[in-house]
Amino acid sequence: GRIATCFNGSTTHIIVNVDENGRCTRTLKYLQGIASGRWIVDYQWIKHSLENEGQVALPVSMYEVRGDHIYSVDAPQKARLSLARGEAGLFACMNFFVMEGCTPLSKTT
Repeated sequence: GRIATCFNGSTTHIIVNVDENGRCTRTLKYLQGIASGRWIVDYQWIKHSLENEGQVALPVSMYEVRGDHIYSVDAPQKARLSLARGEAGLFACMNFFVMEGCTPLSKTT
């Protein structure tokens, strides 16, 4: 595996810290992960896999994030499974206006 400094087309997993309820902070990278159907998982997945002597990564599904602190109803899993079934992405057919002062978004950052 490789560690990337920004979200891009080869990103397969978004690694985040979660609270005791499996929820994380809503960030741009978290939202990019949902919009693109990537795995969004607790950092503990990496830690526990390494403690397993690095022989094999533990099942990622055990560490999938439940949601964020604002909306916690398995959004990462729903988005990932929806795209895996070939359904339209979360923001398909939508156009957004970003207010002045915001950093422009792209598919790669």
